[in-house]
Amino acid sequence: MSVLAIDFGTSRIKAAYWDEAKGEAVVLPLGKGGRLYVPSLFHVSRDGKIRFGDEAEVMLHNDPQGVIENLKLNQDKTIQYLRESQKVNTSDLMSLLFGRIIDYASSQIPAFVGQAPETVVLTMPSRWDFSDIYTDALKSIGYKGEKIVIREPVAAGLAWIEEKKPQVGDMLVVLDFGGGTVDWACLCIDEKGRPGMIAELPPGSVTAAGAHVDAGLLDEMMLRIGEEQRKEVQQRRALVQEQIRQMKESQNGRASLSGDEGFLEVQLGSDPFIFPREVFESIVCRTAVDQAVEGIGRYIKKVAGTARERNKDLWWVMAGGTRLLVGLEEKVKERIMEIGKESGVAMHVASIAQADFATVRGAVLRGVPTRQINVEVKSQLVYRLVS
Repeated sequence: MSVLAIDFGTSRIKAAYWDEAKGEAVVLPLGKGGRLYVPSLFHVSRDGKIRFGDEAEVMLHNDPQGVIENLKLNQDKTIQYLRESQKVNTSDLMSLLFGRIIDYASSQIPAFVGQAPETVVLTMPSRWDFSDIYTDALKSIGYKGEKIVIREPVAAGLAWIEEKKPQVGDMLVVLDFGGGTVDWACLCIDEKGRPGMIAELPPGSVTAAGAHVDAGLLDEMMLRIGEEQRKEVQQRRALVQEQIRQMKESQNGRASLSGDEGFLEVQLGSDPFIFPREVFESIVCRTAVDQAVEGIGRYIKKVAGTARERNKDLWWVMAGGTRLLVGLEEKVKERIMEIGKESGVAMHVASIAQADFATVRGAVLRGVPTRQINVEVKSQLVYRLVS
């Protein structure tokens, strides 16, 4: 059985497959030099040719006005507009993305023997339902295999369950820190070791993530530069925004923004713009950390109440690259422990291997027949009933 999972993120695109010999989900290198992801960038040339990933990233320098970024946050818009009102159908972008990755996987994974995988699993956030868009894109490229769509935090939860083998009745909350949203899902392990949703605790999210930090940094920079530099940014906006994202990520995982660690520099033409560290730190806190902690905190209290009623401990798993934003993971952990103490519920913050790739690895597990779990079917039904 051949299974391929595709995780189309706000910032990065990832893929993974089931390796029967190893008995595990394996991340498929997609980028140049064996990089395990490609950027979530698309480029449309003046003659309509579409590129994505590494190829689109190159065009940030050659034709930035033709670059589309943050497509995941705008998939509800059927048309994407570029330079001089040039437009492209969102469905064409998604069809190209899925088609290229499926073809690439078919040629690179020996077990696929040059054929399209029998099952394709696609991930989507808790906040939006992109299942129709995704399945329509697969149909448009002629894919005839099984199509499965799973919510991102649920997929990450499957990866943790596979790794840690929790006990029957254990309650698990997954926090998936993505580029556009922080998603969550609460799972309870049934008597067969499968995760199921709790009706009163549907999946959800808060829009406080990497892309919002990027937007906040860009807005602050525009207030601090001169008219000529603002014109430069407007002409090469996609390139500047990508520089800001990379600059922000260069700070990820640092214990502090004090001292002389790293560079907070964005190149505008021949002149750099340097963010004062206190300004950078303030924007990160205002646009992501504070809002994420507030939004997640409300959910923590709700989950803690259910756990107390059931006399259960709570396991918390944090996945996704945005969790590494300076101060974010630490503040969320602190809030979890505070609420646990207030509510009398034992809280355990758990680690997971390859946390940045937990979602795509867990999505693969959803598609393997011998391990098939109907958690997503249950979660969608529950979500509709209570929302």
